[in-house]
Amino acid sequence: MFRRALFAATALLMPVAAHAVPGYLRDPSAAAGLLAFVAEQTVWTVPQSGGQAHRLTDRPAGSVGADPHPVVAPDGKSVVFAASYDGPTELYLIGVDGGTPKRLTYNNTKTTPLGWDARAGVLFTMAGDSLGVHGQVVGHVDPRTGAQEIYPLAGANDAALSPDGRWLVFVRFGLAATGDHLRQYRGGAMAQLWRFDLHDTSPGAEAQRIGPADANWRRPMWWKGRLVVVSDRDGRDNLWSLAADGSDPRQITHFTDAGVRQASLDGDAVVFQLGADLHRTDLATGHDTLLPIELLTDRPGLRPYWIDRPLGFLTDIAVAPKGDLALVTARGHAVIAATGPRRRVEIGAADGSRLRDAVFSEDAKTVFAIADTSGEEEVWAYPADGAGPGRQLTHDGDTERTGLHPSPDGRLLAITDMKGRLRILDIASGAQTLVDDAASDGTTEHDDVVWSHDSRTLAFSRTRGVSLRDQLALYDVGARKLHWVTDDRYDSGHPAFSPDGHFLYFLSARHFELANGSPWGDRNTGPVFDRRVGIYALALQPDATFPFRPRDELSPPREVSPDTPHGAASDPAAPKTPRERADAAEAKRRQGVDRTPPAIAWQGLETRLYQVPQDAGNYAALAVNAGYLYLLDRADEDEPGRLVSVHIDDEDPKVETVAPKVIDFALSGDGKTLLLATPGDKPAPALGLPGTPRLLLIPAVAKAPDKPDHTVVALDDWRLRVDPASEWRQMYLDAWRMDRAFFYDPALRGVNWSAVRDRGLALIDRLGDRADLSDLLGQTIGELSALHSQIRPPDTEAPNPALDVAGLGARLTPGKDGWRIARIYATDPDLPDHRGPLQAPWLDIRAGDLITAIDARPTAGIADPASLLTGLAGRQVLLQWRSATQGTAHKAIVIPCKAKTEAALAYSDWELTRAARVQAASGGRYGYLHLRAMGPSDIETFVREFYANIDRDGLIIDVRDNHGGNIDSWVINALLRRAWMFWKRYDHAPAVNMQQAFRGHVVLLVDQLTYSDGETVSNGIKTLKLAPLIGERTSGAGVWLSDRNRLIDNGVARAAQMPQFAMNGAWQVENHGVEPDETVDNLPHATFLGHDAQLEAGIARLNAMAKADPIPPLVAGPMDGVK
Repeated sequence: MFRRALFAATALLMPVAAHAVPGYLRDPSAAAGLLAFVAEQTVWTVPQSGGQAHRLTDRPAGSVGADPHPVVAPDGKSVVFAASYDGPTELYLIGVDGGTPKRLTYNNTKTTPLGWDARAGVLFTMAGDSLGVHGQVVGHVDPRTGAQEIYPLAGANDAALSPDGRWLVFVRFGLAATGDHLRQYRGGAMAQLWRFDLHDTSPGAEAQRIGPADANWRRPMWWKGRLVVVSDRDGRDNLWSLAADGSDPRQITHFTDAGVRQASLDGDAVVFQLGADLHRTDLATGHDTLLPIELLTDRPGLRPYWIDRPLGFLTDIAVAPKGDLALVTARGHAVIAATGPRRRVEIGAADGSRLRDAVFSEDAKTVFAIADTSGEEEVWAYPADGAGPGRQLTHDGDTERTGLHPSPDGRLLAITDMKGRLRILDIASGAQTLVDDAASDGTTEHDDVVWSHDSRTLAFSRTRGVSLRDQLALYDVGARKLHWVTDDRYDSGHPAFSPDGHFLYFLSARHFELANGSPWGDRNTGPVFDRRVGIYALALQPDATFPFRPRDELSPPREVSPDTPHGAASDPAAPKTPRERADAAEAKRRQGVDRTPPAIAWQGLETRLYQVPQDAGNYAALAVNAGYLYLLDRADEDEPGRLVSVHIDDEDPKVETVAPKVIDFALSGDGKTLLLATPGDKPAPALGLPGTPRLLLIPAVAKAPDKPDHTVVALDDWRLRVDPASEWRQMYLDAWRMDRAFFYDPALRGVNWSAVRDRGLALIDRLGDRADLSDLLGQTIGELSALHSQIRPPDTEAPNPALDVAGLGARLTPGKDGWRIARIYATDPDLPDHRGPLQAPWLDIRAGDLITAIDARPTAGIADPASLLTGLAGRQVLLQWRSATQGTAHKAIVIPCKAKTEAALAYSDWELTRAARVQAASGGRYGYLHLRAMGPSDIETFVREFYANIDRDGLIIDVRDNHGGNIDSWVINALLRRAWMFWKRYDHAPAVNMQQAFRGHVVLLVDQLTYSDGETVSNGIKTLKLAPLIGERTSGAGVWLSDRNRLIDNGVARAAQMPQFAMNGAWQVENHGVEPDETVDNLPHATFLGHDAQLEAGIARLNAMAKADPIPPLVAGPMDGVK
């Protein structure tokens, strides 16, 4: 018997055998009868006729690694693919029989294989380091020697060589450049075909655009003197063919339910991805075949795994009414934990469900949460002991629910959703009452929903109509009546009822104290009002005594009562601390003599307004107990803030810091305990925080304990088991639902969204990796044909410092005895902190010098000097070099920078080159500034450069390749300022009013990759006639978004939310772009050689404007009446 049991146990430990599955097949490459493709984010090979495929590479490390994009050699004996084995994504070569991959490229930037030409070698694309906004290039590398060459064409992202090696047909722009997913893209960045004669060496040689301009044309492949391409000319990506000059378009395939994705040609056939399958179309006959491919795999991507730090995915916290338990929602799971040895309870939601906004019931025996178990987001009740699957409370889900708020008496649950409905659910009967329909009043968001302690009143805040400011409302549950208690003059929110029912405290931005002295001075962009939020209170009864009102000779004696917030100092037996007062109140309730809080006197309520006598701050949250107000004070909503306490006292309302760094906090229902989420010491890239949050349960007093170790909620050892297959299904449906809820058109542009969901669900079980899910999500949301539709994968893996490639802030080329400095990237000479590693004043190192050793290791013969700098960014390194002019040897200590910093230095070098050209061409009369995006750092750039050029006769503002943001109005406001008079004393230079108004002419440069808010600012400048636009039509991303639709693993399937309209009501920008006033293209070859036709056109336009309308000097005339 024992032996049989042993054998049974042994059998359980044996690995499950691999079996054949269809898989999710992507990125095919065909040659010599062999087919390579991607499945499970690894490279596989199979005969082109199909069959059982052979795995060639292992899965990349991390949850989302580099996509391999395999390319088969013309002889079918080897495969090149992309991988991040050594840090950056580079090209590697492997034989079809396996072996150790050989690294081919050392570009230290993302390098993607495109194809394999029998003459030129492996074609690839990458970012060019000195081309700025035109940075994408294509090149080829010899797989035997590693020698590579970049084709002299800027902005190319795909290419194919003609069989005779003369013509390079390449693609510029397209959705590969913007990252969007949509059908029938027709914005300015449509993928267009170009061809370049590699044999033409004449000075004026240039590439020519070919093919119809009314559609996207990508993935060029040569076949019998024609081009086979992928195009959406008929509304769906299909195979087409063109004559070599781009004429004579002929459609080859006619798919309607799904589009052709990646494609590869071998002989007379094209193999391509369609949905999750690979198809083969015979070009001679037009016959299409679904390739019968199976993967013999144990499906490693589907193996359940454990997350060591689930709090890195924290979304919500809640504290039990008695303060003894914390409820955490993280990565779709809810868990209850305490500070001691008490067992941790995981809420028993069904597998494959996502829980959000989990909260305790009034007795902590139930957990309410939003769950998608039914296929829609509904409200569920779960036993807090973890037993049982839970009970569904609602059955009317048709959008995303945004919050749950249980009443203190346990009878009711307030629910908000993205359709702007605030409803109250009677938990026992299931009946729902509509409290507020915000959508009928111009918004869909309710903020800060809270109950009074007697459950008779519900408070919340939201905007009303066109106002941007939140207003406070109180809902009388018994009378079913809504009362607005603040108006739209000031932003008001974060209501909190006092425990005795006498006051409603709230925060409101009513404090305006100038923080910068005056709106004068260099680069003073206007008055700054920091710390605007004050603490206010509404007396809910006319006779309520404000507890912060200073005592005077007429004040009545203090009442010794637990209902008195500040206690009675004259009676040594009176409860003094908040905990003592709360205990006394609880004892009184048990004795049955507790007073019911008085009813609210609605008449004149809004006039009974008090202000707490404390300095205003950047307060972002408020809670109240019997002894203190608790406020989260933070200037940046994305950063932890300081939790402060204000003692409720009419003599000394002292303010103290409870905790210096708090992400979020909650106060228990009994007022005795605070739950704090604070930054921990372990990385949490998924939250964008330096540390995984740590939760503390501390007494609700003035300050946290000095040594809070005993207050830490026991979650450090919490590990979360993840079932990838279950999560992927949930995330797919979640993304589908969120797109339905967030999308700007409630009719979803006429798309049968349920049918789209069902087509995707049919492929879910074939997913083998998280990257497959991203591909499927891209196909799904692409049916809505909207920009701002990028799929952002999760960032859950902390980077490995050992693989951090470092650089010297320079472009290096190989030389005989080392690596020669081709260019040291220029930086602003007035900003020493922006310098690159080789720009220290004491370093006598220049372009042309030869780097001979790094940390005493010779550089001669090495494939890449960056390999000697890996992991050394920010650390001292010994650099040895030889002068190109004198031949003398030198050495010095330098500090390499991160690869990301080096890329930024190369970009800055490009910007400074533009500025220098403008300066030189205008004799210093014109200025230049480039905005890379429209975010906080770009405000800094604008303030630095715009005002540095405020006295110029002209200014070129460059928003080419601008990635967007939300500062368009601020930029336009600066440009709208006009000088209408000036001051001039006889011995002073003149000064205009309006101060710092730009009097010169302005030109705006735009291009195909000007995106989102870069387009909005361009459209605004054009509409308001502030400057002519020069360049090319912009991308067409005219519908804005919030990016709040996070998936369970913190990935995002972006959804366009807020369309824009001209003042006459016309829909604008989306899927078209902003038209320039003067169309100028930066042609590929000339731009690669350093020309910038758009910049030159901008200078020419400024010259013409200055000539036609010169800026008059400020000359003071005679002063009448002065003798």
